[in-house]
Amino acid sequence: MRLFQSLQWKLTFTYTLTTVLAVLTVILLTLLLMREGIQRALADYYIDSLAHRLEFESKELRAWLDRPEPDQDSVNAWLQNRFGYLAVQSNYGGRVYVVDAEGNLIGASSGWPELLSPGEPIPSGLVPGFDYMWPRVLAGETTDVLRHYAPGEGEATILVLIHGAQRQLRGALIFTGTSSNLAPELAAFGGILLLIFSTAVLLVGTAFGWLASRGLVRRLNTIARTTEAWGRGDFSKTIHDHAGDEIGEMARRLDRMAEQLQGTLQTREALAATDERNRLARELHDSVKQNVFAAAMQIGAARALLDQDPSAARTPLLEAEKLAQLARDELTGLIRELRPAALEGRGLAEALRNYVAEWSQRFQIGAEMRVQGERAAPLEIEQALFRVAQEALANVARHSGASQVTVELIYTNDSVALSIGDNGKGFALEAAQHRGIGLESMRERMEAIGGYLQVVSQAGAGAHLVASVRRRSPNLRRPTGSEYDEAKSQVGHTPPQVLS
Repeated sequence: MRLFQSLQWKLTFTYTLTTVLAVLTVILLTLLLMREGIQRALADYYIDSLAHRLEFESKELRAWLDRPEPDQDSVNAWLQNRFGYLAVQSNYGGRVYVVDAEGNLIGASSGWPELLSPGEPIPSGLVPGFDYMWPRVLAGETTDVLRHYAPGEGEATILVLIHGAQRQLRGALIFTGTSSNLAPELAAFGGILLLIFSTAVLLVGTAFGWLASRGLVRRLNTIARTTEAWGRGDFSKTIHDHAGDEIGEMARRLDRMAEQLQGTLQTREALAATDERNRLARELHDSVKQNVFAAAMQIGAARALLDQDPSAARTPLLEAEKLAQLARDELTGLIRELRPAALEGRGLAEALRNYVAEWSQRFQIGAEMRVQGERAAPLEIEQALFRVAQEALANVARHSGASQVTVELIYTNDSVALSIGDNGKGFALEAAQHRGIGLESMRERMEAIGGYLQVVSQAGAGAHLVASVRRRSPNLRRPTGSEYDEAKSQVGHTPPQVLS
């Protein structure tokens, strides 16, 4: 059921079940330890009930016992009518006798047993407790109802005195018998007790468990929503759980981690902006500035020749014009890098096709563009891959001496990979780290979106660059070795051979 998939109801059910089991265990142990006391209490209850009944019924005997000669037949008939089914009606089975003021038998509820005859006293030891209760009755030291109970044997005797109008003793109504098995009553009592307590604990435990777990689940939901916002890049939210328990401590640690992560991202963005400015400064210095300086030199040479030989000044002016055109082309390329095509509403594949075609025409280097499984990808991923392609192709144009370049863009269900290979002169990777050709900036750009960059090259065999990233949201982590191998398999295991 979906109800028990909720953490709150799982905690509530667990708390309720544990509480009910604990209470039932305590009750069962209590019943076992107090078994004898409970049995004694039940026996006292039944004896008291029987004593009250005997006391009530004894009132009808007063009329017969007030006569000089009691009618034994009437008394016996009355006893059998009133107490013939006593064993069925109560938990004690036995007989009820009637004696006169001297202790002589007048009647019995179920016939005359052996050793007993009408008009004779009750033999010693036949009725438990009678031998010490009757002398006290004759001495006037007792109340109207006497009880004798032997728990071990289950024997009980009840003696109800019958007085005349002047409080003179007329006789007594005597019950004697043995208790029946109280196990069913004890079991019923325990069952009722367990049912009452279980129902109460079930209701109270469920309510308390639900209320207690509600606060816990609300706190966990707050943590989940806040961390989800962090995953989207929104660090304006914080958990703010000031409780002193483990969840509160975890929330405070997560808040500190988010603060540190936000600072790290801001630092990374600042460093990326600094690197971008440094790269642009380097590009302007290495290309545009040099071309402008050379054009100025050519113009100066033309001006010196203009008065002496105007026709000779034509050559440096033409060279200055070419240099100015190169500077304009370099500036155009830098401007396009500052405003990627992906930001103009086009997808990465279309933007890259246009850029590769323009780049090939501008630098007169053959280029082949391939796209497999084109589909949408997050804007951050498209921008990063487009920047990496720009940087890689700029390096090819400046350093490789290649005549052919192959650009591949491969989409899968959960990743996108960019592969750029050339047939240039190649380079040593160790030396390239210190030559300022942008490998480190490309690698950092990919790692910033949870991707990675791999370059394979050797002298005389061209170079092959692979940039790959999952199409999901950036996770800001370094890729594992297996992820490197997976991306390599998407674009080929070895760098392309020199293309003819």
